[in-house]
Amino acid sequence: MNLAWDILRGSTEQRVTNVGILAVGVIGGVILGVWAYREWRRKQRAALTILLVSGALSIFGDAAARPLVGFHTDAVTEYPVVYQMFDRPISFWLPAAFPLYAAMGYVAYLALDDRWTKRRFLTWVGGLVVIEAVAELIMINFGHAFAWTQNQPLEVLGLGMVWPPTWVMSGMITGALIFFFGRHLNPARQLLLLPLTSSPYFGMMVILSWPTIIAVNSPLAGIATTALGLVTLAGMAALLYVLTTFMEPRTLPGTSALPERTAETVTPPAEQQALKRG
Repeated sequence: MNLAWDILRGSTEQRVTNVGILAVGVIGGVILGVWAYREWRRKQRAALTILLVSGALSIFGDAAARPLVGFHTDAVTEYPVVYQMFDRPISFWLPAAFPLYAAMGYVAYLALDDRWTKRRFLTWVGGLVVIEAVAELIMINFGHAFAWTQNQPLEVLGLGMVWPPTWVMSGMITGALIFFFGRHLNPARQLLLLPLTSSPYFGMMVILSWPTIIAVNSPLAGIATTALGLVTLAGMAALLYVLTTFMEPRTLPGTSALPERTAETVTPPAEQQALKRG
């Protein structure tokens, strides 16, 4: 009875938003889970599996991240309580989507592994940022599920515009780390990267957006707050540029953005003998 009341409390808009987030998270997680299984079995790629598990584990860093970024949930979104930490109750509504956020990093992994063009990669990143911004604006202004509080730089309609690119880039950097650290490991050994990747929401957010975190938790206002927000965006843009330098293979003789993973070419014995005689 209490569980039913916790789920049904709040306005119609809030209940629709909560159930919608949960549904998207569960359905998306199942689809991505099937894809991750196929990628592992057919292509020996464990990156998507690692990202999904990392997203699930990052739920336990949620309570620590919220006060740092000024993220406040409505009481309706806090029940039923799954766990409580830092005096903050955490429910399953919003965290249900965390694996999807982490899975965005697979875009960066595929872009690096399959040598996407820079334009294709940037189009994907830009599209994900727009989708995230629109989704947050709907959840804030229609669903009333949460609010951004304190000194939020670059705020538009209640949304600090630093955060949508932060969530997308958190996934991208995590996916890139899996690629660079795990490309010479077999899929099972790539699971050893989980301690590094298991906090894309909390850990990567701090790395990418620490200037904005300073602004949010300080008495600064006006120009100073805006400047720190712009510094945050500039830092993420710089990291995005660095990632793109590994996308397309260079055309200069003897150079390559990344070493190929294909086996070395073996010269037939007859040709080897001919080369020796020459």
